[in-house]
Amino acid sequence: MRRALVPLGLTLSLLPGALRAEAAAADAEEPAPTPTYTVDVRERRPVTAASAFVRDSRAFEFRSVSDDPGEILEVTPGLEVGQHAGGGKANQYLIRGFDADHGTDIALFVDNVPVNVRSHAHGQGYSDFHFVIPETVERLEITKGPYEASIGDFATAGSVNLVTREQLDESYVKFEGGSFDTQRYLLMFSPDQGPFAGGEESPARALFAFEAYGTDGPFHNEEDLWRYNVFGRVGVDLGERTRFEGTLNYYDGDWNASNEVPRRAVDGPGFDRWDAVDPTDGGQSSTARTLLKLIHEPSALEQLEAAAWFTWYTLDLYSNFTFFLDDPVGGDQILQPDDRIRYGGWLEYARQFDTAPVPVALRAGLQTQSDDAHVRLHNTTQRNITSTTRDDEVRESSLALWGEVEVIPLPWVRSVIGLRGEEFWFDVGDRSGLDNPEGHERDAVLLPKVNLILRPFAGDGLLPSEIISLREFELFLNYGQGYHSNDARDVATNPHDNTLPTALGWEVGVRTRFFERLDVAAAYWWLNLESEFVYVGDAGDTEERGRTRRQGVELAAELEILDWLFWEGSLGYSSGEFAEPPEGAGPGNTKIPQAVRFIADTGLVARHPSGVSAELHYHTFGERYGTENASDQRLQSWSIWNAALRYRRGPIEVGLLLENLGNTHWESAEYYFTSRLQGEPPEGVDDLHFVPGNPRNARVALAYYF
Repeated sequence: MRRALVPLGLTLSLLPGALRAEAAAADAEEPAPTPTYTVDVRERRPVTAASAFVRDSRAFEFRSVSDDPGEILEVTPGLEVGQHAGGGKANQYLIRGFDADHGTDIALFVDNVPVNVRSHAHGQGYSDFHFVIPETVERLEITKGPYEASIGDFATAGSVNLVTREQLDESYVKFEGGSFDTQRYLLMFSPDQGPFAGGEESPARALFAFEAYGTDGPFHNEEDLWRYNVFGRVGVDLGERTRFEGTLNYYDGDWNASNEVPRRAVDGPGFDRWDAVDPTDGGQSSTARTLLKLIHEPSALEQLEAAAWFTWYTLDLYSNFTFFLDDPVGGDQILQPDDRIRYGGWLEYARQFDTAPVPVALRAGLQTQSDDAHVRLHNTTQRNITSTTRDDEVRESSLALWGEVEVIPLPWVRSVIGLRGEEFWFDVGDRSGLDNPEGHERDAVLLPKVNLILRPFAGDGLLPSEIISLREFELFLNYGQGYHSNDARDVATNPHDNTLPTALGWEVGVRTRFFERLDVAAAYWWLNLESEFVYVGDAGDTEERGRTRRQGVELAAELEILDWLFWEGSLGYSSGEFAEPPEGAGPGNTKIPQAVRFIADTGLVARHPSGVSAELHYHTFGERYGTENASDQRLQSWSIWNAALRYRRGPIEVGLLLENLGNTHWESAEYYFTSRLQGEPPEGVDDLHFVPGNPRNARVALAYYF
């Protein structure tokens, strides 16, 4: 299910002052250097590119009544989040000319703990956000491209880090209900007694949350989705300069899925867009996650952070994409179980040097991650296993060292230069008895990053100006190399091929402000991705793809019309192609199937002092290529309107959501491939397959604050 609500008051972080990191507070005995030149060592802020943003919770506060918590990621300009197999499966992510599938080319984190799962049973980088309760998220830290030294695997098109809250100003309970027998129960609680009393001066802060969510969805085959989430976070000041933080999540969910339906069936008699070819698809998933972190500030100008995290994860995913193409009797349903533990951590040191000839800041870190997984692929009929294709034990580990130096040689010139080195160890063992490839492999990658930020017309710039659009003008020049790892099973199959294909990216961007009320950001980018092997989890084998080239433009803006009325908008356009036609595609067929091309959002948001908040939002998604041939099938374009209204009086708050006001027929996901329905030729039929997005529906919410 795509989105139930749309952004509220996107905080675009376009102000140049917000882009320049602020100085860390210093002791009286150790005064901080001039704020213009210093760099904040206490928080990770994406401030090196015009396409980097920080979105606070106001940008997605209405999305808390959405069917899918992963959709809060759509406050990222140019990112589309779709769903194609029921509300419990990981989303599909489309960004910067990529169909990033479930996360192959976008790095996703919660509190800097990786969400992407390496060597997953279904797909490389599989990123499931159903364990997230949206109201627990304080902000999103967004980067585009491979320009950040602290971010490694999967960060080719970009990255998003969800930062959770430490404490609530008010505790509350909430009920939501509406169309499709949807219901949601939420408790958000922060204690205000003992060590937790006293606001900012408290030695401890805590947040506890519980969520239960259920829906049947709009499908004739009821989704029967239920998920349960528990969240807890505690922070304790151990001293004046030392703090401990601990976080725990638990998630459990199960669902049915209608999956993709072929266009030819929908256009024929006796079948519509809400039907299912195989009504037994769906799945079950559970996860428990914990993070322990210690932060120490030896002085006002330096910080040391140590963290360790652990995740237990299990998934059983039933899917049938081609129906009766391979098995004309029992059907092509597969089961992809994934059971694993994941663990890792990091050490990070940050320091400002106020005695250097020019302002200098240093950040450096060590990161480690390991997966111990049991991944399988079974053939099934109506969820009954009939045979096994793969049964593998996968052990995969990585160790990364990174560092970056920020130097301000002139008041209007800032440079950030970084380097990241990462090494991987792969170990695959076959438990199926079918002589599937197994073995050991080791590989490493070295990634340089260079960023330059210029403010030539600022008051202390080369050509100072009083015109606000010039005075606030910033020019960003970015270069970097990134990568995404390949599945360990592919590494075992092709041990001498490149297991860590790199991406080479450039970007030129600007940010400025007009009339003290309009903030604008624009970027033009290029990204070249190296040749790679891709493990296709649905088939249990590997697929070779060649080098790709992508480029595009992105725009984002926010206008403060009145003190309580805002307009925001963003758009992105990209083009991508293979450097040469993939095998079997034919001469001249170089388009990248499913890759996003055009996406735009615009919305009007009101937050009136009377307690009324309202929003009207428009979202459009352009057509894409269905195959490598530009003259062949095109995937559908669509546009939808959403609206929301909320009112609070005293401790009571009520809300109303209206999704898809025009009742548009739109596609949450769409593909072009070969499938076979019963009675069709054995070779199958090439056709469009899609998952319909929600029809017009309504949701109400009632909250009580205490």
